[in-house]
Amino acid sequence: MWDLVALLGRDLFDRMFFTFITMLIVVSAYYDLRDKNYPPSAVGLPIFGYLPMLNQKTPYTTLKDLATHYGKVFSIYLGSVYTVVISDVKLIREALNLDNFHEKTPLILANGVANGKGILMAESDRWKQHRFFLMSTLKSLSSTKGKSSRVVLEDKIQNSLSDFIQDIKESTGNACDIRPALKHSIGSLMFDVVIGMRPKKGDPNWGKLQNTIPNQLNMMSVTSSNNFVPLLRKFSKFTDAIGKLLKGKDEAAKLYENCVENFPKADSNNFQSIVEAYIAEAKRRDGKTDDSFSADQISQVLLDTLAMSWETTLDSVHWLFVYLAMYPEVQENILREMDCVLGSNREDLSLESCNKLTYTEAVIMEVWRHRPVLPMGLPHCAAERTKIGNYWISEGTLVVPLIYAVHRDQRYWEKPDDFIPERHLNDDGTIRKSEYFIPFQTGKRACIGEEFAQWTVLLFLVKMMNDFKISFPKGIKYNQEDLPDFCVTSSPPPYRLILEAR
Repeated sequence: MWDLVALLGRDLFDRMFFTFITMLIVVSAYYDLRDKNYPPSAVGLPIFGYLPMLNQKTPYTTLKDLATHYGKVFSIYLGSVYTVVISDVKLIREALNLDNFHEKTPLILANGVANGKGILMAESDRWKQHRFFLMSTLKSLSSTKGKSSRVVLEDKIQNSLSDFIQDIKESTGNACDIRPALKHSIGSLMFDVVIGMRPKKGDPNWGKLQNTIPNQLNMMSVTSSNNFVPLLRKFSKFTDAIGKLLKGKDEAAKLYENCVENFPKADSNNFQSIVEAYIAEAKRRDGKTDDSFSADQISQVLLDTLAMSWETTLDSVHWLFVYLAMYPEVQENILREMDCVLGSNREDLSLESCNKLTYTEAVIMEVWRHRPVLPMGLPHCAAERTKIGNYWISEGTLVVPLIYAVHRDQRYWEKPDDFIPERHLNDDGTIRKSEYFIPFQTGKRACIGEEFAQWTVLLFLVKMMNDFKISFPKGIKYNQEDLPDFCVTSSPPPYRLILEAR
């Protein structure tokens, strides 16, 4: 400290120190004098707010601890952005079912490039229109053979699953990192559903997209100071982040241009991918003055859809395999259920047969409860002053639904920190549904692809259990202190696993 005094000079140091203390007093007084009908506040630092105090690896655990102290609805400043965190499931449902909380968020890295387009950061009317269109498209996927959308999607999942099994067979018996193979398999599945093409492994363009598209989510993280502190936007790190987003946007635009060329006869009555439905709709609307189905809007929707579906499904399957290695007895329970329900001849593991495996489904649910892929949900923004519970939420407030806290709340779950798949089963073995289980968020912006994600994770799990035993290398155990990677989704630490053929 005395070195700093010598460097700055006593007079300048005293003035800076006095200014800092004054700012702290003013901020503290502001919080004390606020309208008591607003959420209680955790006091942070000038300029940076509470950002420096967040655990950078698991910010949701810091927020959960704050909720224990300040209550289920509290506020903090993330840099210059006033933020309200909600960790009560009933209040989360109340808030996210209101139209008032569906405006684009004040995240500069997301909105500074997307400009309210796409679906993740879209403004209210645009978001409603494209959410409805995407939901209708997923339900209406068809083929020339007249298959149902469920069969079309299952075929795509099975194709990607076959590729994944083929990839990892080369590593059978050896400790390996399965994430690269999973990333390719899940990514190619999402491209098949969204873009209507299956990229080939080793294609340099596919390699670039694997690095570009999922990384878009990093820019939405609450641990990204650039999102919240205007002062930092003058430095190169911020311009680099904007550059990455612009690169992703350019890649998506090129991708859409290629799709228009590849599907010149896209038909709204017969399509096998989301982009075909969009191309057909854009042609139908050609000449209309609104830009709701313009090329840049559609390309941003494709980018958003690929980024979210890819990363969330990838992390779901990856976490599942890690938990199976942690709990070998769970693997044995799954196998016993498969023997009992499906029999010993299991060459054709269809979705119809796998849906009968209720214990297996309970395992997936418990992984999603214990390690929600979106522990802080997706950020929302209050369009106007709104009352939630006993508190007023100001217009422009960033709203964070803290799913992690709900899933670890001892009021809702017995022994919430323990991994217990049976908690999701009734006494008769059927699935027990709980209002406190919200891995896909809730309300009007709940995940569009929830059912498709459930199908994908279930088929991957059953096929892996049928073909392999999963374990950690000898002497390696999962350590709760090995923190996951976090941006918007939560990814497992880079564990190596051993796959032994059954």
